[in-house]
Amino acid sequence: MSDSVIDAIRQVDPCPEELGPPPIDMVHRRLAEAPDLDSPARRSRRPNVSAMAVTASSLVVVAVAVLAIALLGHAHRRGRTVQPSSGVTACHSTARVGVLPPWARSGFSDPRPRMRYALGRSGQIAAILWGSLNSPPAADHNNKILWVSRTPVAGTLHIHAQRMSGTKRLGAPVSREVAGGPGPSIIDLPESGCWRMTLRWAGRTDHLDLRYLPNSSAPVPIT
Repeated sequence: MSDSVIDAIRQVDPCPEELGPPPIDMVHRRLAEAPDLDSPARRSRRPNVSAMAVTASSLVVVAVAVLAIALLGHAHRRGRTVQPSSGVTACHSTARVGVLPPWARSGFSDPRPRMRYALGRSGQIAAILWGSLNSPPAADHNNKILWVSRTPVAGTLHIHAQRMSGTKRLGAPVSREVAGGPGPSIIDLPESGCWRMTLRWAGRTDHLDLRYLPNSSAPVPIT
């Protein structure tokens, strides 16, 4: 006797040991009424795992494609509006007339002295100018610069000067030194123009730009 027949008998008579067997026609009727688990209708209602997996994979592919297109579009827009920077700024003298910083006023009788000066980009040194800077030097004054370190220290001030045109270097750099550290100096440079100076002293480094004007009174060399 098959398992399906036994199950049908139990549905009709749950305790077959105590009572006689049920009529055989009732058993066959229960078998005919039982749902067929392998019928096409049943199979159609079962979840198709393979189809679900394919659908999920397709959704993932579409989502990745949409994200990639969005990122590429954003990068393209940025590429049109943002230009890569070389990190080099155009040479521009920051010298101006104003009240000196408190740490640069030593030796002045005026408590708030006004002078023409330039500050290093890091604010560690000041270049106080006593007149215009000229190349060749002017006949009526020297290219005098008073260097003042924010922190008073001793040690030779090394000056590396590079003439610039915007961000482009012109010619070879030149070097100057101020013995004893930042203090009074006369700094002559070979040509007029904007000079980018790298200043090193006592383990410190700072940078500033100074413009040397052409000297119109200087004799023109015969070539």
